[in-house]
Amino acid sequence: MSEEENGYKFNGKWSPEIAKYNFTQVPNLLLGCQAHLGLTDGELVTLIQLLTYWFRHESRVYPSITTLTKFSHKGYSTVQKRLRSLESKGFINRRHNFGTSNTYDLHYCARKLYQHQKVCTDPPRNRAASVTTMRSLPSSLTSNKEYEARRRNSLTHTENNVAHLSSGIFGAEIL
Repeated sequence: MSEEENGYKFNGKWSPEIAKYNFTQVPNLLLGCQAHLGLTDGELVTLIQLLTYWFRHESRVYPSITTLTKFSHKGYSTVQKRLRSLESKGFINRRHNFGTSNTYDLHYCARKLYQHQKVCTDPPRNRAASVTTMRSLPSSLTSNKEYEARRRNSLTHTENNVAHLSSGIFGAEIL
Protein backbone atom coordinates (compact mmCIF):
# COMPACT_ATOMS: atom_id res chain seq x y z
CA MET A 1 0.00 0.00 0.00
CA SER A 2 1.38 3.39 -0.96
CA GLU A 3 1.97 6.19 1.53
CA GLU A 4 -0.79 8.25 -0.12
CA GLU A 5 -3.34 5.42 0.17
CA ASN A 6 -2.42 4.92 3.83
CA GLY A 7 -3.11 8.63 4.44
CA TYR A 8 -6.80 8.03 3.65
CA LYS A 9 -7.13 5.32 6.27
CA PHE A 10 -8.10 6.13 9.84
CA ASN A 11 -4.68 5.27 11.29
CA GLY A 12 -2.99 7.38 8.61
CA LYS A 13 -5.00 10.46 9.53
CA TRP A 14 -5.04 10.03 13.29
CA SER A 15 -2.87 7.40 14.97
CA PRO A 16 -2.98 3.76 16.04
CA GLU A 17 -3.41 4.92 19.65
CA ILE A 18 -6.55 6.88 18.78
CA ALA A 19 -7.78 4.03 16.56
CA LYS A 20 -8.00 1.80 19.66
CA TYR A 21 -11.14 3.77 20.62
CA ASN A 22 -12.79 3.04 17.23
CA PHE A 23 -14.58 5.56 15.05
CA THR A 24 -18.05 6.38 13.77
CA GLN A 25 -19.06 6.71 10.14
CA VAL A 26 -21.03 9.93 9.64
CA PRO A 27 -22.26 10.83 6.15
CA ASN A 28 -21.03 14.20 4.86
CA LEU A 29 -24.59 14.81 3.65
CA LEU A 30 -25.76 14.83 7.27
CA LEU A 31 -23.03 17.24 8.36
CA GLY A 32 -23.08 19.47 5.30
CA CYS A 33 -26.86 19.82 5.09
CA GLN A 34 -27.57 20.13 8.82
CA ALA A 35 -29.42 23.44 8.51
CA HIS A 36 -31.39 22.38 5.42
CA LEU A 37 -32.42 19.21 7.25
CA GLY A 38 -33.66 21.36 10.14
CA LEU A 39 -31.31 19.92 12.78
CA THR A 40 -30.03 22.00 15.66
CA ASP A 41 -26.44 21.55 16.84
CA GLY A 42 -27.64 19.62 19.90
CA GLU A 43 -29.85 17.32 17.84
CA LEU A 44 -26.98 16.62 15.47
CA VAL A 45 -24.65 15.73 18.35
CA THR A 46 -27.28 13.45 19.88
CA LEU A 47 -27.86 11.78 16.51
CA ILE A 48 -24.11 11.22 16.06
CA GLN A 49 -23.95 9.75 19.56
CA LEU A 50 -26.68 7.29 18.56
CA LEU A 51 -24.72 6.47 15.40
CA THR A 52 -21.79 5.35 17.58
CA TYR A 53 -23.97 2.40 18.64
CA TRP A 54 -25.15 1.48 15.13
CA PHE A 55 -22.76 -1.29 14.14
CA ARG A 56 -24.63 -3.01 11.30
CA HIS A 57 -27.41 -1.88 8.98
CA GLU A 58 -29.79 -4.51 10.36
CA SER A 59 -29.24 -3.61 13.99
CA ARG A 60 -31.09 -1.25 16.25
CA VAL A 61 -29.39 0.72 18.97
CA TYR A 62 -30.31 0.87 22.61
CA PRO A 63 -28.12 3.18 24.73
CA SER A 64 -29.90 4.48 27.79
CA ILE A 65 -30.62 8.18 28.12
CA THR A 66 -28.25 8.16 31.10
CA THR A 67 -25.47 6.85 28.85
CA LEU A 68 -26.18 9.61 26.31
CA THR A 69 -26.09 12.25 29.06
CA LYS A 70 -22.60 11.08 30.04
CA PHE A 71 -21.42 11.60 26.44
CA SER A 72 -22.81 15.09 26.10
CA HIS A 73 -22.58 16.40 29.67
CA LYS A 74 -26.20 17.53 29.26
CA GLY A 75 -29.08 16.88 31.59
CA TYR A 76 -31.48 13.98 31.30
CA SER A 77 -34.38 16.21 30.23
CA THR A 78 -32.24 17.94 27.57
CA VAL A 79 -31.27 14.64 25.95
CA GLN A 80 -34.85 13.39 26.25
CA LYS A 81 -36.10 16.57 24.52
CA ARG A 82 -33.54 16.13 21.69
CA LEU A 83 -34.61 12.51 21.18
CA ARG A 84 -38.28 13.53 21.00
CA SER A 85 -37.38 16.22 18.47
CA LEU A 86 -35.32 13.81 16.34
CA GLU A 87 -38.27 11.45 16.34
CA SER A 88 -40.79 14.15 15.39
CA LYS A 89 -38.48 15.27 12.53
CA GLY A 90 -38.32 11.69 11.25
CA PHE A 91 -34.65 10.89 11.93
CA ILE A 92 -35.24 8.12 14.47
CA ASN A 93 -38.00 5.87 15.67
CA ARG A 94 -38.05 5.12 19.38
CA ARG A 95 -39.54 2.00 20.81
CA HIS A 96 -40.23 2.36 24.51
CA ASN A 97 -39.19 -0.66 26.53
CA PHE A 98 -40.35 -0.65 30.13
CA GLY A 99 -37.71 -1.68 32.63
CA THR A 100 -34.88 -1.41 30.11
CA SER A 101 -33.40 1.05 27.60
CA ASN A 102 -35.41 2.35 24.66
CA THR A 103 -34.58 0.94 21.24
CA TYR A 104 -33.77 3.40 18.46
CA ASP A 105 -34.23 2.60 14.78
CA LEU A 106 -31.79 4.66 12.68
CA HIS A 107 -33.05 3.36 9.33
CA TYR A 108 -35.28 6.43 9.41
CA CYS A 109 -32.18 8.65 9.32
CA ALA A 110 -30.76 6.69 6.40
CA ARG A 111 -34.05 7.01 4.48
CA LYS A 112 -34.30 10.72 5.27
CA LEU A 113 -30.77 11.34 3.93
CA TYR A 114 -31.48 9.24 0.85
CA GLN A 115 -34.58 11.33 0.11
CA HIS A 116 -32.76 14.56 0.90
CA GLN A 117 -29.92 13.92 -1.55
CA LYS A 118 -32.49 13.78 -4.36
CA VAL A 119 -33.81 17.28 -3.59
CA CYS A 120 -30.69 18.93 -2.20
CA THR A 121 -29.68 21.80 -4.48
CA ASP A 122 -26.27 22.34 -2.87
CA PRO A 123 -24.91 18.98 -1.67
CA PRO A 124 -21.56 18.79 0.10
CA ARG A 125 -18.73 18.24 -2.33
CA ASN A 126 -16.87 14.99 -2.63
CA ARG A 127 -14.09 15.94 -0.27
CA ALA A 128 -11.86 13.06 -1.27
CA ALA A 129 -11.46 14.61 -4.71
CA SER A 130 -10.29 17.92 -3.26
CA VAL A 131 -7.56 16.58 -0.97
CA THR A 132 -4.18 18.06 -1.85
CA THR A 133 -0.84 17.05 -0.42
CA MET A 134 1.73 19.83 -0.12
CA ARG A 135 5.33 18.75 0.17
CA SER A 136 6.67 22.24 0.91
CA LEU A 137 5.24 25.69 1.37
CA PRO A 138 5.54 28.21 -1.45
CA SER A 139 8.17 30.84 -0.79
CA SER A 140 5.52 33.56 -1.15
CA LEU A 141 3.95 32.60 2.18
CA THR A 142 5.17 34.51 5.19
CA SER A 143 7.08 32.80 7.94
CA ASN A 144 5.67 32.37 11.44
CA LYS A 145 7.86 35.21 12.74
CA GLU A 146 6.61 37.58 10.04
CA TYR A 147 3.00 36.54 10.68
CA GLU A 148 3.30 37.09 14.44
CA ALA A 149 4.93 40.50 13.92
CA ARG A 150 2.14 41.56 11.54
CA ARG A 151 -0.50 40.26 13.95
CA ARG A 152 0.99 42.17 16.92
CA ASN A 153 1.28 45.32 14.82
CA SER A 154 -2.34 44.94 13.69
CA LEU A 155 -3.56 44.45 17.28
CA THR A 156 -1.61 47.49 18.48
CA HIS A 157 -3.01 49.55 15.61
CA THR A 158 -6.56 48.42 16.50
CA GLU A 159 -6.06 49.23 20.20
CA ASN A 160 -4.80 52.71 19.29
CA ASN A 161 -7.87 53.30 17.10
CA VAL A 162 -10.20 52.20 19.90
CA ALA A 163 -8.41 54.47 22.38
CA HIS A 164 -8.60 57.39 19.93
CA LEU A 165 -12.32 56.85 19.30
CA SER A 166 -13.02 56.42 23.00
CA SER A 167 -11.24 59.65 23.89
CA GLY A 168 -13.44 61.51 21.40
CA ILE A 169 -16.61 59.91 22.75
CA PHE A 170 -15.90 60.33 26.45
CA GLY A 171 -13.83 63.53 26.25
CA ALA A 172 -10.89 61.95 28.07
CA GLU A 173 -7.86 60.06 26.88
CA ILE A 174 -7.66 56.39 27.75
CA LEU A 175 -4.30 55.16 28.92
